[in-house]
Amino acid sequence: MPQGPTAQRIQRPPRRPAPGWPFWLAFGVLLPLALIGLVIWTSIASAGAHVVDDQHRLLGRSALVTGTFLEAENVSALPEMNGFYTAVLPDDAPGALAGSVQRLGGPMNIGFPPSKEFPQSQDFLVTYDGDQVVVERFGNPGRVGAVTESSVRSAESTAAVYTGFLIFGWIWLVLVVTVLPTLAITFSVRRHRARTPGTRLS
Repeated sequence: MPQGPTAQRIQRPPRRPAPGWPFWLAFGVLLPLALIGLVIWTSIASAGAHVVDDQHRLLGRSALVTGTFLEAENVSALPEMNGFYTAVLPDDAPGALAGSVQRLGGPMNIGFPPSKEFPQSQDFLVTYDGDQVVVERFGNPGRVGAVTESSVRSAESTAAVYTGFLIFGWIWLVLVVTVLPTLAITFSVRRHRARTPGTRLS
């Protein structure tokens, strides 16, 4: 019986390795982003550490008081006015300051009271320097918090989170700088060898 034609086996050419340029492209995109993110998180972590230091400095030697608008004084040739408020210090203030009435400087604005620039009440975070009262910060009622053990722990926790993101940013930068160029070079060499006759792929 006659035999049919023998089927010829078709050999496909070997698959070429992936190119290296996508890794260079990823490197060019991710490196600036990693650097920008690192700068941002460094600034945020530094600010968080400053808040923690400030909280420790104020803990046990500060008080939160509410002041009532007293008057405004002109502080420049322009109609720039400094608002002043009266506030009663707590009974645990040192020495003669305990329970005393103090005149505290508040916001400076252009304009003349009564106006919204000079609210009738302001919260003041104050510290004691001998027999002097120092205004650390002020703001509308409810916007300035007292410094307590709880606020210190909260600031420390927040700073720890910021530091964690900063560490992750450094790790990410190292990976971008080391891994992507290595992959790009490796795949580029393999692809070049695949195009060169007589070169064995490793």
